[in-house]
Amino acid sequence: MVRLRKLAGLAAAIVVAACGGNAPSPTSTTAGEQKGVYGVSYFVSVSRPVGGTITSADGLIDCGTAGGAKNLCAPVSYAWGATAVLSAKADDGQYFQSWAGECGGAVADGGCRLDTVIYGTDKWVVAVFNPPDQLGHSRIPDPAQHAPLYRDFIKSTATPNPGVPQCTRCHGQDYNGLANAPSCTACHAAAGKPNWLGDCSFCHAFPPATGAHAAHFGLTGAAASGIYGDLSVLQDRYPGATPTSAPSTYAFGCGNCHPATDEGKHMDGVTQVSLFEASAPASSLKARNSATAAYDPAVRTCSGVYCHSSGNDGSPIYVTTPTWALPSPTSKLACNGCHANPPRYASGGAGLATANSHLQFSADASSPWGHYAFVMTERRYTQHGRGNAPNFLNWSQIVYSDAAPITCQTCHFDTTDPSSTGPSRFYWLDTTGDYTLLPNAWDYEYVCTSCHSAASATAPLGQGRVLPLRHVNGSRDVQFDARTEDPGASWVPGADRPVRPYWFTQGSTTSAWWINTNRTMVGTTAQFDLSPARYDPVQKTCTNVTCHMAQGNTSYTGTDPSTRFEVLRWGAPYYVSTNVPATGRTTCSACHRGM
Repeated sequence: MVRLRKLAGLAAAIVVAACGGNAPSPTSTTAGEQKGVYGVSYFVSVSRPVGGTITSADGLIDCGTAGGAKNLCAPVSYAWGATAVLSAKADDGQYFQSWAGECGGAVADGGCRLDTVIYGTDKWVVAVFNPPDQLGHSRIPDPAQHAPLYRDFIKSTATPNPGVPQCTRCHGQDYNGLANAPSCTACHAAAGKPNWLGDCSFCHAFPPATGAHAAHFGLTGAAASGIYGDLSVLQDRYPGATPTSAPSTYAFGCGNCHPATDEGKHMDGVTQVSLFEASAPASSLKARNSATAAYDPAVRTCSGVYCHSSGNDGSPIYVTTPTWALPSPTSKLACNGCHANPPRYASGGAGLATANSHLQFSADASSPWGHYAFVMTERRYTQHGRGNAPNFLNWSQIVYSDAAPITCQTCHFDTTDPSSTGPSRFYWLDTTGDYTLLPNAWDYEYVCTSCHSAASATAPLGQGRVLPLRHVNGSRDVQFDARTEDPGASWVPGADRPVRPYWFTQGSTTSAWWINTNRTMVGTTAQFDLSPARYDPVQKTCTNVTCHMAQGNTSYTGTDPSTRFEVLRWGAPYYVSTNVPATGRTTCSACHRGM
């Protein structure tokens, strides 16, 4: 029985060395005819290895390559109920390949455990060592050893190194097995990784816990799966989710920053950052990057990427990103980190891809205008937060003057984070905006920090936050704030306090174009909500927007031309003191009929 087991062990040693290597000599042991006594003791014998050392935890076996100093190779007797624990350590330049004999299938370090529980007989052990370029194995060894060797092999495909194992020599170019070498793919599939070559998490963990990876892909667990060239965004992974039910972290597929279409750059041993690929699908964010988009490895910044740009369809204004080595992987940029807050790129024309009405100069260059202020006086500055001030309808009067703020949330409700609010817990708060376009006497009116400060309880600072589901997804999220509830504007005095989301004081009027809108009055405060408002992304027009006096109002049936409303297109130039060339009227009269 013992001799048959020895022959089987020798055969196994020959098999595991089949791809080349050092099979130990079966005659290197001095076991002789020593035999244990059933129920009393058993012997452990080792074949002297070539290229490494076999040691026992108790120090009784310490058998190394012939000619060395480790010569405790003689059979060792163990009490019948005792356990012998063996480890294999490779010499410099060698690697442990596998056990054979009684230890077949065990791992190198402390993995060979011998006893008489299963069967009582003497034991014989073989350890096979080989240089890396001749490393073969009868089974996939310990991943702690296998993975580094595989990565070394991948690196050698870019920079040839004959001293690393050549996995494809035995397993085939497709890793599906060759001759008596098994299929790597089949083995990984049995372990739950059938797409191991394309599954980012198989090698990297996904995303790698380095730099700002977590800020760009913060999903974990099963949701963090990805494949090579993945160009998806969070919305692709959660197509049925709402902005508040979706995860509150971005999930940009690795192909957005790394090679997406050139598989020759995958697993070549080099960390490839590829920000522009002409072959990227037209629908992807990558296709919107500049042809000169690049990563600067010296300062670790990116330039020319759509994700860090003004975001307009026509010619995005790209900004250089913060360094990849952020102070914290969860650090967040404010809106002005990419857009200039608010976006202020030059408008290319009404309704065009480059149209812009966020913040502009009037066509006659007399004043700024845009969607940054609620109710602007003849001086064109906002009523929001003015308090006791001259009545903009009658400058001889001093009255309380105020208005709800216009924030990104007003028109981009599904993008802004509803928890990022000021003291009223209603209005989105972002005081990073800078609305000055010309130095003049009213500049302070265009800077949020003229009133908002770190020490203020009623007008605090805020950076603003967004929800990632529809932010940086390649399309414009225009979704009006349809809330109708009380905004909690407790600072407005007395009977003028509004109970609807959008409002301004001193708003009384009896004109037909104002009565036939969504507006109601509380004292002298005109108040309304934007639930009827709609945006047409094709025409780039809005209808039923009450703060525009509802131009395009589909519910108004008047026939008097002076009270009909034209539809203003996004990016239409604004005229204040001169006539619109096409109509002979000022832009103001598009809403304010009868002026």
